[in-house]
Amino acid sequence: MMRRSFALICLGLAVSGCSASTPRNAGDGPNMPTMITPLMLEPPPIYSILGFRDKIQLTSAQITSLDSIATWVHDQNVPLIQELREKATPTRNQVGMVIPDELRPALDSVRTNNRAAAAAVGKVLTPPQQQSACQIFEEQAQERDGDRNRGNGPRRRTSRLGSEADSILASARRSVWPFCRGDNAVKR
Repeated sequence: MMRRSFALICLGLAVSGCSASTPRNAGDGPNMPTMITPLMLEPPPIYSILGFRDKIQLTSAQITSLDSIATWVHDQNVPLIQELREKATPTRNQVGMVIPDELRPALDSVRTNNRAAAAAVGKVLTPPQQQSACQIFEEQAQERDGDRNRGNGPRRRTSRLGSEADSILASARRSVWPFCRGDNAVKR
């Protein structure tokens, strides 16, 4: 029963983003639009790292470099995000946006810029600073998860699907920094 409900939900989401009048070319393969949330367009949280400058032991030069990276990614992404917001179709509940194929290059550019900024942050930080930043982000994620479990944060869904979604979001939050994956990853 749960599997059937999940399949119906997925099918409903897929259909809601498509129009029967969408032209499809035989050679294009699946012509499915992409659905995103505004959070997916956000740059890596560089200013959060700057907020922990003392704990991470950043030098003045590192602070300047990180601020420059944050400014660069912001300047690169603002016109792209504005174009996406103006031309994309809001989802039915107004929480996300459906990105048609013609806006795909703008979305890909935002993602590329965000990855480049995250990689650049990793190059600025020393390995011990990277480990410290990973630990800070992991502790913050655990605090948020704990608040949610105690009822102090947004209501936690009790269904299996809800907890799977929560774990996917938690994983996404923790993997913003490439240097927090693999050898530097904080063990839970």
